[in-house]
Amino acid sequence: SMFTSLNSALNWTEATVPSGKLIFVQDCLQSDGSFVLLHFLSLYLKQGHKVTLVGFEQSLFHYVNITRKLGLNLAQSFKETKFAFVNALSVPYSWSEFGGEHGGDGGGAEGFQPFPTTTFTIQDKDVEASAKKLVTMINNAAMGVLPGVRKGGLDTDTDAGQRSVIIIDSLSVMHLASNDGLIRDLAHYLKVITHTHTNCSIVFLMHGDAEDDKCLMAALHHMSDIVFSVSSLESGHSVDVHGQVKVTGVSHCMPLMHYKIVDNNVLVFAPGTKT
Repeated sequence: SMFTSLNSALNWTEATVPSGKLIFVQDCLQSDGSFVLLHFLSLYLKQGHKVTLVGFEQSLFHYVNITRKLGLNLAQSFKETKFAFVNALSVPYSWSEFGGEHGGDGGGAEGFQPFPTTTFTIQDKDVEASAKKLVTMINNAAMGVLPGVRKGGLDTDTDAGQRSVIIIDSLSVMHLASNDGLIRDLAHYLKVITHTHTNCSIVFLMHGDAEDDKCLMAALHHMSDIVFSVSSLESGHSVDVHGQVKVTGVSHCMPLMHYKIVDNNVLVFAPGTKT
């Protein structure tokens, strides 16, 4: 299946999804790290675990389309109270991808809602209050109360082994609206949540190639249990390799892998052993 190669490189089976971990995906302009997020989305849903996806950067339309290619049905997962989507696409984006509130792009993206979702908005005047709201929503999801999904709480009989993951597709949007301190605090709260609700992991992505962000990135690396750093090849562009992933915090794992995205799959391999 999709990501088999990444799972084996990480020494994970679908049955041993990481639990109680704060997982940071750092990417850059040349190398998009969102395939790592999709890896976790697919890994948890295929095991029947709960997933909450907070979309700051991409729409539900995007995720429904891309996951269908991976053999996932998000509407079905929602029905089974296993999936929730939080639409956090901020107002500055409304003019771009789908032509604002009216107009639409004619591709069915406008008003596209195959199942109920929750909306989260960053209040420019009080970003701190927005961050607190986000933490509360994530904390509830960590307890099994998914945003906008009716069935509350973890049912101890049926959900004893139930794990969950909360995926934040980009905290960079929040960073643009605030500052390093707020993001550090937010990451700290997320870490506390994963340590309190040990059956829940949180995965978040941030773009980390700006010189100014060096200190913040170092702090996030330090705070996170597992880090995936996705970057372009040090040797420059290659047709056979799209980039490299450095992994820290996973035992018995290849620390540096090269990757190539082919159709709906990600192939990872040791540097110099192109498949």
